[in-house]
Amino acid sequence: MHKDVPIIAMTANAMLGEKEKCLEAGMDDFATKPVMADVLIPKVKQWLVHQITALASAELNDTDTRSGTGITVSEPPLVDSLLSAISKEMDCDTLSHSRTEAQSSKESEVEIAPTLQNAKIANDIAAREGSEKEAEIDNVSKTQVDENNSEELDGCWEKDDAIARIMGDKALFSRVCELYSRSAPDKLKLLQQAVDSRDFEKVQVLSLKLKGMSADIGAVQLQRDFESLWELSKAKKWEDAEALLPSITDDLNTFLEILEVA
Repeated sequence: MHKDVPIIAMTANAMLGEKEKCLEAGMDDFATKPVMADVLIPKVKQWLVHQITALASAELNDTDTRSGTGITVSEPPLVDSLLSAISKEMDCDTLSHSRTEAQSSKESEVEIAPTLQNAKIANDIAAREGSEKEAEIDNVSKTQVDENNSEELDGCWEKDDAIARIMGDKALFSRVCELYSRSAPDKLKLLQQAVDSRDFEKVQVLSLKLKGMSADIGAVQLQRDFESLWELSKAKKWEDAEALLPSITDDLNTFLEILEVA
């Protein structure tokens, strides 16, 4: 049952030879983490076209068989229905996009040309300008704080890139970050225990898991940390791995604090 459903393997391990291992295991295609929409969607479309082509061939053979028996086929082929549905969805997306662009164009063409007809209007504008200046002064300290935070996040959290990979879905990104905050500390504790007990297989699995989770939300420093730990465990450098763990713990705690206020 469902033996012809394509399977795209997804792994945090991007080492050479991983794709071949996945294909040998029976997978149809291969993708690495972090998940990027502009990479995954074309793969899905590619296999969708493949499946539709196979269905078209099967339906054509089935239609020929029924035609030979004199049976009239009244319902539209399944493939035609699928293609029609896809076409309608694309048309809707195109129409929505066109309306958005038209609205933006219309708004951009609106020109505001106020005319001062009396002293009251002039006073109102002067008051508004004064309020704007006061607000600008009040925001100076906030801007400085934001700049400092930006410097601290540089090289630590590529938030915008992570959101872009899921096509700008900020709500989804927030949920993923929340799941990370809940699960990462527990997984790190298990990882520490595995290092202490020299459990090679468990360290390998957990470090790759945490590396992939970190990559998904753009936590690049933690991604590098867990990759380094994975490399050390692979080389059986357990003392170096133990020495790295406190730094990883500090990096994770710092990042979780950033997530709380982000």
